[in-house]
Amino acid sequence: MKVKNVSARLHHVGNVSIAPGEEKDIPKGFESAINKDELVEVESAAPAPVATPVAQVATPVVTLPWVAQ
Repeated sequence: MKVKNVSARLHHVGNVSIAPGEEKDIPKGFESAINKDELVEVESAAPAPVATPVAQVATPVVTLPWVAQ
């Protein structure tokens, strides 16, 4: 679980130190042992959508009569 330290003091959760304003993952088993007023759970961002490839359009070849080829 990822938490953010919203307090003004350093927190230790298991073997993880979390400075004020910092976000860190805490080990499972310690999720219920945190002070929820000072360490708040951070929602995981949804994964970025995968870009779909743009279809390539063939460029027409234009032959002009006055251009030497």
